[in-house]
Amino acid sequence: MDIEYWKEVPRDCPLCGANAAEMIVEWPFDTEKAGISRLVLGRCRSCEMIYAVNSDEVDMSGRNYIEWRPESDGDMATPAKLEYNRHLYRRLSKYLEPKSRIFDFGAGYCIFLRIARDAGHEVAGLNPCRYVADWCRSNLGIEVTDSFGRDYSPKRPFDFAFSDQVIEHLERPLEDLKVILSFLKPGGLAYINVPNWRSHRRIRGGVDRLKDPGHFNYFTTGTLSEICRRAGFEVAETALNVTNGHVARPLKGILNKIGFGDCSVLLRAP
Repeated sequence: MDIEYWKEVPRDCPLCGANAAEMIVEWPFDTEKAGISRLVLGRCRSCEMIYAVNSDEVDMSGRNYIEWRPESDGDMATPAKLEYNRHLYRRLSKYLEPKSRIFDFGAGYCIFLRIARDAGHEVAGLNPCRYVADWCRSNLGIEVTDSFGRDYSPKRPFDFAFSDQVIEHLERPLEDLKVILSFLKPGGLAYINVPNWRSHRRIRGGVDRLKDPGHFNYFTTGTLSEICRRAGFEVAETALNVTNGHVARPLKGILNKIGFGDCSVLLRAP
């Protein structure tokens, strides 16, 4: 890349706000398939956050999510996704009171919310994709709002917020975490899970193993914890996500437990 480009990085660091990134990698994409021509990743010299800096070239408005429609019904609830979300619910249920109010920020097809609802909880979600939100309302009877959250006001606060593999897609994750915090009652809990820049997948297969045209933020456990603190949360637990690998794939489970899987944190509202 032209070194002049780095004299004024277009996107400030989403964690600390500094405009001082050093280039890590430039990923080219097929524009017709991915919707963008490239992602340029930088590492903030101030806080070590890794993020896509070329927001002047990338549509980070969320238009692609708003207008997205699946090619088939296969994304709705595959056996693997059901198993994954059942495991997550079992793991998180120890933090839930009976009949807790649960909110899913980036709910997709509400797989986690279906499981929580069937367990007796009151559930609601947010999904900016109009088609998916409408499908969930019509077919599942779950309250899903098709927005990014800044214009959403719950009728009453939630006890628990859930966001799995979402904030890595957002242009302003710090502001969105503040939005999630605003939905919670005092002392309420939130679970946030994101891909891990230090994952064994990247270390084993190189940086391209995490290549995704929709991922604009790349977290480590440290930067995820820090951005949640800056949003106003208390980090109650750095809860590494072992998913179902501890049974089906023992090596993956061990790596996740020692810090090379996804980054996930359990947060508490003040």
